[in-house]
Amino acid sequence: MNTDLELPQFDLISYSTDECHKSYITGDFTCLRVKFNLRRHFGYYLIQNFIPSCLIVVLSWVSFWINIDAVPARISVGTQSVGVWMSLPRVSYVKAIDIWMSTCVMFVFMAMLEFAVVNTLARKEIRKLSKRAYDTYKRENIPNDLIKRLLDEYAYAASQQRIINGDISAKGRHPWQVSLQRRNDEGEFRHSCGASVITNRWILTAAHCVMLNEHPGNYSVKIGMFNRTANDFEQWLAVEKIIEHENFTLTFLTGLPDDIALIKTTEDIDLGNEFISSIQLAEPGSSWVNNSNCYISGWGRDDRETYIPAPVLREKNIPVLSNKECSRRYDESIIGQVIPILPAHVCMGGDDLDPDVHACHGDSGGPLSCERNGEWFLVGVASRTGSPDCSDLPSVYIRVPHHYKWILETMAEN
Repeated sequence: MNTDLELPQFDLISYSTDECHKSYITGDFTCLRVKFNLRRHFGYYLIQNFIPSCLIVVLSWVSFWINIDAVPARISVGTQSVGVWMSLPRVSYVKAIDIWMSTCVMFVFMAMLEFAVVNTLARKEIRKLSKRAYDTYKRENIPNDLIKRLLDEYAYAASQQRIINGDISAKGRHPWQVSLQRRNDEGEFRHSCGASVITNRWILTAAHCVMLNEHPGNYSVKIGMFNRTANDFEQWLAVEKIIEHENFTLTFLTGLPDDIALIKTTEDIDLGNEFISSIQLAEPGSSWVNNSNCYISGWGRDDRETYIPAPVLREKNIPVLSNKECSRRYDESIIGQVIPILPAHVCMGGDDLDPDVHACHGDSGGPLSCERNGEWFLVGVASRTGSPDCSDLPSVYIRVPHHYKWILETMAEN
């Protein structure tokens, strides 16, 4: 036999020959029988089967970090293993590589099954949140056609803001605190959101607080107020202009990173009043994680059973969480699969010291203010909470340093 004989997928180890005799109806015949001892090329199967199957399994695990709404991206992972399986040699017996490939396919299948379970639970949670949001909007006399649009856009993620288990503040303790008032169907102004004085004409709040009706005449601001029911405000000003961030869309799955808006008053704010003051904007690059002198404040509902705003201003001293820690806590929940934590966010609440302190309905747009070296800075604007009853998960604020440039440029242009 030619010693240079080569096969594409095998090495010829040895061969043997012997004579044989066969009987057929046509007669007896002699024959030559040859036995070949072959060994498969491991490199071929390593490149064509083992490495691709390992990568597909790892890729199926990476899909755990893909957004839950990216269905095509996650489903396509499961189809990749078919091509590798079809390239296997077709023989009648079970090979070791068949067991290997079956195990890999099982891993991919389990990843797809996990996605199906999470997707189902998330939709169930969304329906639950939607029902709560619908009840809230009906109580606030929002028109039915607008309720439908809000629910279609998952607006309920941005409508559940209040300080739970906060402490009673005092008049003048947060002199930049503003009560944003919205005109109801009876033509009366009622507290709807919080806000912060940043200059003698400009106030900063959340965009979702003013998206229901952007006409300035439907809003007013009460400044220097402590007791909401006694109306002990120092100034009550009309609104001249409302400017939402141009990239703001009330879409649940985006995480609402641009939930910020500026309000310009018709008259100057009396910054000389002892109960009124502006607050500095926290600058880009500043870090406030674990700052021991950070406060949230507002007139939002102070318990989980009613939708009535707190009668007096409430506050809570609570450290700011790192985004990494905030993301970790959200990732442990179903709602965390659909609401991302982004660089534009800053989180607080739900920590080990005060696990039951959160911002809630009526506190939206309000300040997260921190003191450093005797000066106060506006670090965040209340945007949303992590759960319908404002429990368990940290509350999410819009990070002011992230929008520092937009705030200054918008005020300068208007």
